[in-house]
Amino acid sequence: MEAGLMSEQLSAVYDFMEHIMVLMNYAKDAELHKVLQRMLRQTGRRAEQLEKNLSEYNVALPPRPPVQVTITETPTSISDAYVFKRAFNSIVWFLPDQMFCFKFSPTHNVRIMFKDLLLKELDMFEELQRFGLRKKLVTGTTRIPRRASGYEREPDRYGSSSSLESPENQI
Repeated sequence: MEAGLMSEQLSAVYDFMEHIMVLMNYAKDAELHKVLQRMLRQTGRRAEQLEKNLSEYNVALPPRPPVQVTITETPTSISDAYVFKRAFNSIVWFLPDQMFCFKFSPTHNVRIMFKDLLLKELDMFEELQRFGLRKKLVTGTTRIPRRASGYEREPDRYGSSSSLESPENQI
């Protein structure tokens, strides 16, 4: 079970990394770009830790994300506020999965690893929230959703949902 949790988590981390790389192409604000770079580095370190732990179980790793995503077209319709919102919602939707893995890890060592990953993810969330508050992109606190329950349909990893209760409507 724990190998499955780690493999799922690694796949989600890879998706998150690729999503952040795409968003970095559209960030015009230098400070936002630096925050996204830090997020990408920290997420890369978490991916390395999960890869190392999965190798102990002899589990095949999911396909890695590209090393870099470069988009040459820069549409003017994508604002820094939009880039921030997508990055912020990505973390908001990722946290319940992190909590789930921590909560349901059957062994102590794996639970400690997931706890460490969860705490690092919470630090990243707080850093991005502080940035959003400073730039007036977020007001107040953000409610972290329960894991997929209470929504009309299950949201994707990046916060797209048809539900009125989604965090996108709370920012």
